[in-house]
Amino acid sequence: MKREGSFDRNSAELMGQLHLLARRFIHQYREPAADGTLTRLETAVIEALEGRRDFTMGALADAVSLTFSGLTAVVDKLVTKKLVERGRSDEDRRIVWVRLTAAGRKVRSERGRRRMRMARAMLGSLSVDEQENFLGLMKKIGRSVTSGERAARPAAKVRLT
Repeated sequence: MKREGSFDRNSAELMGQLHLLARRFIHQYREPAADGTLTRLETAVIEALEGRRDFTMGALADAVSLTFSGLTAVVDKLVTKKLVERGRSDEDRRIVWVRLTAAGRKVRSERGRRRMRMARAMLGSLSVDEQENFLGLMKKIGRSVTSGERAARPAAKVRLT
């Protein structure tokens, strides 16, 4: 029973720390745009477009887990902010593509630099061994979350009566 209580306390502590880190990260990581700040969805679209010449609206909607109509609203705002441009395929006019503008690439580049500074600040208090252990654990947790597997609880003795 003690292991079960420790597991629950550790789970609660994990969620508290993740919440705190997420709040700090969002606060420090919010990016200015041409007319203010980018929303999380706008940021997700800009990040998904990184390194891609043309991204179809359908593929982009899948990449950022939005409906086509939801993505259209986000892309409309990014077009207004002059961070992305939209066009139609010459071969099939039904296909709409989106790409970053020069201003969008600049925002994405600065975002990458800021992200790297934040990562260095977070890892800077850890030794190289601690960094490697931490990153290994984060990858393991990420695989568990991504695959949809439930985190395994510690084995508990069960009495069948």
